Amino acid sequence: MNKVITMCDSRYFKYGTMFLKTRFNIKADFVCYGPDLTKDQQAILEYSEIEYKRIDTVCYSTKMQYLKFKFIENEITCKNNSLITFCDWDTFFVKDWAAEICPSISMGVTYRKELILKKCYRAFSNGGVMFFRNTEQAKKMCEIALLTMSSGRNDELPEYDMIWKTLEDSNRPEHKRHFRTNLRWWCDQVFLSALAYRCVRGSDYDTINLCNHILNYQGIKIGFYDCEKFNVVESRPDETGNVFIRHLKTNSGAGKELKDGKVG
Repeated sequence: MNKVITMCDSRYFKYGTMFLKTRFNIKADFVCYGPDLTKDQQAILEYSEIEYKRIDTVCYSTKMQYLKFKFIENEITCKNNSLITFCDWDTFFVKDWAAEICPSISMGVTYRKELILKKCYRAFSNGGVMFFRNTEQAKKMCEIALLTMSSGRNDELPEYDMIWKTLEDSNRPEHKRHFRTNLRWWCDQVFLSALAYRCVRGSDYDTINLCNHILNYQGIKIGFYDCEKFNVVESRPDETGNVFIRHLKTNSGAGKELKDGKVG
């Protein structure tokens, strides 16, 4: 059985309209972590058979992207090899993807081929959709991610430091500068992009196909899945290709009102 993990606060709840509307397209248990959902919002989750787990408000507001890996770690019991998927609250589900995720990997990263070709290091991957197996190795990967982000470095993953240096560069416009000490934004994407960069560094970027690549990182097998199938960061009316998960932009009409416990 697949388990889908998400996260949301009361302000952002309105952007989950399509998440809720397509929730029953997927055979999975669902859990939502959040700090302050109202009684009405909690009732909507209950109607949609989504378990709500409350977390500390200050921790959520200051460490949101870091916490993704903490929430995933919480759900890993290491009792079987079942699939665990993290999806941002503004995603929605076209069809079930469980059979598409290799059972022998411990972690699956969604990558952006077009940004790899452009050598946009900070955005090789996207943290909005991630796959894990319910194994010791997956739990270890979460521990590595959390330690890397909290300490701001990882001697075993120098690509992480390299990417952050490009974001912290004083020559960048101030509004485009980001810092590794801020665990609310960017840290998850930089960590995942560092893993993808490890695979493509020194290769022919024009011919690299990460779908055929498995990274062995400290004995942990990591697979890569194309965003054009599993994390399409656009909302388009025409469905082209073999798409499983779409990722709405919040300025493209994702947030519709929810009424009477149902999607309006």
